[in-house]
Amino acid sequence: MAGEFWDPSGQLSAELLALIKAVSAPQVDWSSVIPRIEQLGLKIENEVDQVSRDELKRYHGGGGGGDM
Repeated sequence: MAGEFWDPSGQLSAELLALIKAVSAPQVDWSSVIPRIEQLGLKIENEVDQVSRDELKRYHGGGGGGDM
């Protein structure tokens, strides 16, 4: 199950909560928040890729498919 591999350090979840608070504030500094949101989006994409690789290794023996 992906839950055991997803964001094990909790860093992405913490960043997401911080950003939710930032955009929920009465005054939002969008010029600083938008780059942080974009950066978090990239980190989440990378985490999804890493989780997929970890699941393959664990559940399918880790034999990299040789698709290079």
